[in-house]
Amino acid sequence: MAPAAVLVVVTNPLDEMTQRAWRASGLPATRVIGMAGVLDTARFRALAAQAAGLRPAQVEAMALGSHGDEMVIPLSQASAAGRPLTEVLGETAVTALVDRARDSGAEVVGLLKQGSAFMAPGASAARMVLAMAAGRGEVLPAAVAGHGGEQFIPGHEFAGEVTETGGAVTAVTAGDVVAGADYTACGSCWWCRRGDHWHCPERRFFGTGTAFGPALDGAQAELVRIPHADVVLRRVPAGVSLDAAVFLGDTLATGYAAVQRAGYRPGDTVAVIGGGPVGQLTSLVAQACAAGIVVLVEPVAARRDFAANGALAAEHPEDVWSLPAMRAFADELSIRFAIGDFMRDAQPLCALLRAGVVDPTVVASDRVSLDEVPAAYRRMAQRSTMKALVQP
Repeated sequence: MAPAAVLVVVTNPLDEMTQRAWRASGLPATRVIGMAGVLDTARFRALAAQAAGLRPAQVEAMALGSHGDEMVIPLSQASAAGRPLTEVLGETAVTALVDRARDSGAEVVGLLKQGSAFMAPGASAARMVLAMAAGRGEVLPAAVAGHGGEQFIPGHEFAGEVTETGGAVTAVTAGDVVAGADYTACGSCWWCRRGDHWHCPERRFFGTGTAFGPALDGAQAELVRIPHADVVLRRVPAGVSLDAAVFLGDTLATGYAAVQRAGYRPGDTVAVIGGGPVGQLTSLVAQACAAGIVVLVEPVAARRDFAANGALAAEHPEDVWSLPAMRAFADELSIRFAIGDFMRDAQPLCALLRAGVVDPTVVASDRVSLDEVPAAYRRMAQRSTMKALVQP
């Protein structure tokens, strides 16, 4: 085999065969690519175009994952003639199209009576090869070994009971009910002492591989190991449920950090861009922290309705927003970024929950077991649920 070759895998089960080909070939993970998404994307775009009375080229969508039950189509990115696909066809119709696209391979086999599809898979593989050979910069979905073949347990938000502690742990004991931050910090370095735990040189992010530092397995498991437990964990206050406490580590902490960093004055109008779980809780925190009118801007109709039901004003963005440097200077506009820090903000966050002024469980639209997690991920990717809680 040529050492600079790129290997395109088309054999099912695709993810497993791509992983096997990567290990057997010795090639870098970035040069062993599975073909599924290009074919499934073409099928879904054709079905959606037919339902909408459009040409497939007028439909934008992307199918991710293997063929069949593991395929996911992020509906927030799907559009027809420039409009969100769910608004053009309705959510029920789009869900039915996703299901049909997911089962298209079996449908073709049933029509052929023997064998399987061959023209469309061949054309899809050829499209991938041409895109690479021509260097067209085309973005196509593909199966690859994530993080260079790295494997880890996902899940960075968690709350539960301490089962065992190490010899250096003094702040919590076995039997304590605790919530954890979504990343670790040493608690003693210069960054930690000033309350900026995210910049700690010993930071490790739960359940995200090496994306934000050294890998640390996450919480979607029976047991979770917590380095620097005295810094990362806090006891859950009396009267606060585990369902609410699990949001303290990231979703609620991020919303609170954004509100604090915004620096608005009591009664000011606050706009929150994006109505996912973090955006919804940011809106609730802003109201609890003396904002006036809170406007949540969100393209998905169901999430706008959710915000409106929570007594928030919701608008649909019609235009692309730009921020030229000259305008930012002339209007004295600032852009600031915020990362939640439960280790720093545990006291005010817990106070908001105990006082009942913020209830983060309103975004928990799904409760699943560990075995049901893959299906819950698919529903979240399709924007049919807000936030799933994994319960043992």
